[in-house]
Amino acid sequence: MANKQDIKKSEARILILISQVDERLRYTGAIAAKLDMDYSYTIHILEGMVTKKWIKRLTSGAKTFYEVNKASPMEAAKELL
Repeated sequence: MANKQDIKKSEARILILISQVDERLRYTGAIAAKLDMDYSYTIHILEGMVTKKWIKRLTSGAKTFYEVNKASPMEAAKELL
């Protein structure tokens, strides 16, 4: 379980999306398109979430995709939305 940390609405949307979609939709571009967010803002949010260890970055060939860690504040994200 995650420590009590503040979670932004955009972080909550990304956490829930990553936890519910197939691996092929966990790429930065697909996340930005699905949530109708700016690509550079999505990268900024994802990097912050990697730093907080809420998600992990995986590489497959030239593409980078993300998976949710067990330490992510998923319950807080669901409550926020």
